[in-house]
Amino acid sequence: LGNQAGSSCVFCGVGHVMDQQVQKAKDLLKDEQLFGHLSKIVASLVAERPDRAFEDFEALSRNLKAASSQPEQKWAENEIVEWKSQVDELTSLPAEEGGEPVLAVSAAVPDFMSEAELLKHAGVLFGTVETWHMHLALRRLGRKEGVTMVRFWGKILGSTSDYIIAETATEGEDAGDEATGDDAPEPSGAAVWSVNKFTYWVTKDAFSDWVKLPPVNPKQIQAARGIKKMLSGNLNADVVSHPHFPGQEMHLLRAQIARITAATTVCPAGYFSINEEDAEAELTNMTESEDPPYVFPKQATLGSIDRWVHAREHILKNGKSKYPELEEPGEDDEVPEAYLKQKAEMAADPMVVRLRPLTADEAVPSGEAWSIRQRGDPATYMFEKRDDENPEKILPDPKSYLVTVVKSNRWPGAVTVSAAARFLSVYVGYGFKAGVDQFFPGAPPPVMSEPEERIEQSDPNFPDVTAQVQEEEEGG
Repeated sequence: LGNQAGSSCVFCGVGHVMDQQVQKAKDLLKDEQLFGHLSKIVASLVAERPDRAFEDFEALSRNLKAASSQPEQKWAENEIVEWKSQVDELTSLPAEEGGEPVLAVSAAVPDFMSEAELLKHAGVLFGTVETWHMHLALRRLGRKEGVTMVRFWGKILGSTSDYIIAETATEGEDAGDEATGDDAPEPSGAAVWSVNKFTYWVTKDAFSDWVKLPPVNPKQIQAARGIKKMLSGNLNADVVSHPHFPGQEMHLLRAQIARITAATTVCPAGYFSINEEDAEAELTNMTESEDPPYVFPKQATLGSIDRWVHAREHILKNGKSKYPELEEPGEDDEVPEAYLKQKAEMAADPMVVRLRPLTADEAVPSGEAWSIRQRGDPATYMFEKRDDENPEKILPDPKSYLVTVVKSNRWPGAVTVSAAARFLSVYVGYGFKAGVDQFFPGAPPPVMSEPEERIEQSDPNFPDVTAQVQEEEEGG
């Protein structure tokens, strides 16, 4: 027998069938598209699923085909012109009466470009172009009247479009001061401490206008806790859920923002100080303290979860951040029923301290409530700097390039990143709380309409058969 590919049998002189099949396989693999597809499948199986290669082969092939079949996006000329005009409007500065551009922004606006670089350590990336556009959009928001502070809160993803969210501190707002009940929002504005202390704005992209969200009331927070609803991206959309939610999507969005903010906005222990005995007391930023001067903790010490505390109000089960003050009844007075009801409610759900440690949070079904890790160079490098009061004096300036990332396991997507002497908290996700798996059956299909009535037709009998039947009937 021949021992080489393409050789013939010494007895019959005919090439072997196996050699012909090998040649056909080689010709088949000359197809670059097929060869490239098979190469991608094998490379993915080796890199990701070496122990499940047989089970995942078909699924991986379908996914790779679907990804490669996506049409290349091509921009029409009018779309390019529209995009350019939007960018020009975003980057332009407002002008005074004399035509001179206004460079200053009255509100405190963060440098979102540097914040985005910090967020990369937590796996939160927006892209260089989108980050620059968002920086300009936040600056534009800071020019609105009454806004004193702007903070990038995060992004909540929707089914048709996403919500980019910013948090602002405003002056002169007192919504809800005179209203009472579960339908009334808590007071808002910089002078109070409640879930409506800050104002929230949303936009679908950096080029669109900022839309101010309404204050949230306790009934909406209570209802939001009982449903799991993916947002659509339309603020005016109805919320179809069970149990019923009292409001539109903008109110559900605002309720979720309040819940996420209260649960995931954290800071290093000691960064803020407060008199916990006074329910109306404000947080004191210790970095503004001069006696003694505040020293930001070293990053190496922030790698433990017990070095972090909550920085926002805790929301009670009734949807409020605190209980109203009770007037104690006299010895001879009859105790009101409302007094006894609130006392029982306060005993069942007591208020907690505002700067509560993260270690006190209850665990989630998958494990601990928080995850913390550090990355980067743990070494400390010594530099020098001049004293602000005495420029001739040289002071040591130690620096560390270690980065601490704190992630919430209760609200996946909520992260806090700290580096050097700064930190920030953001949220990017669907607005879902971990462990909430509620059953919401889909609506039945629409009832079908009645079919059209058909015109009655005579029996399709042949003429000779019809005549025979008639004769039999007459003869019978």
